[in-house]
Amino acid sequence: MRLGHALALFLLVPLAARAQQAESLALTAPDGQTVTIDRTDYGVPRIHASTEPALFFGQGFATAQDRLFQMETFWRAATGRLAELQGAGALAQDRSVRTVFYTPAERAAQFDALPAPVRAMMEAYIAGINTYIDSTEAHPARYLPAQYQGGGFLPERWDA
Repeated sequence: MRLGHALALFLLVPLAARAQQAESLALTAPDGQTVTIDRTDYGVPRIHASTEPALFFGQGFATAQDRLFQMETFWRAATGRLAELQGAGALAQDRSVRTVFYTPAERAAQFDALPAPVRAMMEAYIAGINTYIDSTEAHPARYLPAQYQGGGFLPERWDA
């Protein structure tokens, strides 16, 4: 591929992505409040909500909309499940993580020890992520990130 073609492709991909993200969304947060997510011309989300839980819900949704595959990859790496995506080459890393890092019970105990407002914030954020995952299940052609298509797996729901 010639440099000129590569540069044109490099410049057109963000333009196509930006046009795809230009829509405004109105969602209902778990606390019943309306959350609006508008995007700038550069695709940056602007989240409008009247309550803090609704704001964190919107942030979880917008983050998943932009970065779901990356989030899931990092989560799998942190919990020793990366080989499920990347194959046998990641087994040594998974073994190390499962040996050295926190167990699921230890992570749950740490979450339970957080102050109630922090837990509520995180739960709202997770609800936003899961709402986006619900949209990928309902309309995969429109919402499922390309990295999942043909990969033999789908995004998993999040929990605290």
